[in-house]
Amino acid sequence: MIRHIFTASIKQGVTEEKLDGLLNAYRSLSEKVPETIQLTVGKNLGWYDTKITMALVADFENEEKWKNFMKNPDHLHIGETAATFLELSSIVVAQIEV
Repeated sequence: MIRHIFTASIKQGVTEEKLDGLLNAYRSLSEKVPETIQLTVGKNLGWYDTKITMALVADFENEEKWKNFMKNPDHLHIGETAATFLELSSIVVAQIEV
């Protein structure tokens, strides 16, 4: 199984309402992208000294299913919106085998 991990910080001035909307849009991908086994999205609790604001963790059966997720039109559309809210230089993305 492949686990996709995405973390980012929001730009200064982005409201909690906008962040919540973005997180909900990401959550909706679990219904829109059938290749997703599980998808979890949330705000960073801030227990560790980091500027990361949000994280997404998604599980896929294999690399092909992950690639389908990455090029899914709904995912790409949310990514375009996210680019207006997120500090692009803060984004960290990783895929690990679990």
